Amino acid sequence: MCDLGAGRGSSLPLKLHEAAITFLAGVVLLVAALLHRPVPLGKLLRVPDADGRLDASLNVLVGGFLVLHALLHLALALLLPTSTYVVAGKLVNWATIAVGAVALWTYLRRLRGTSD
Repeated sequence: MCDLGAGRGSSLPLKLHEAAITFLAGVVLLVAALLHRPVPLGKLLRVPDADGRLDASLNVLVGGFLVLHALLHLALALLLPTSTYVVAGKLVNWATIAVGAVALWTYLRRLRGTSD
């Protein structure tokens, strides 16, 4: 199940290198929001009148999706052989990016009160 084969070592580090980065980035954003020191994502996304409250919300939204991405990869890496994981991992990447982008777009659109 986990591709640990005798004498070959674990393939887990190869499977999870990207997930480790997204997990760390997500935790940084979540902790920054928790400590009331959010990363100014509003300015990065060019949101007019971005303030600390909006930045905290964006930190939680983006950080949550990054952590979710990493946890999904961890689950797949533990459950699937490497060859299957390569394909499933790409699908998880695209699905997480799509859902996260739609959630972010919807949130910002609702915030701006526009219907474009």
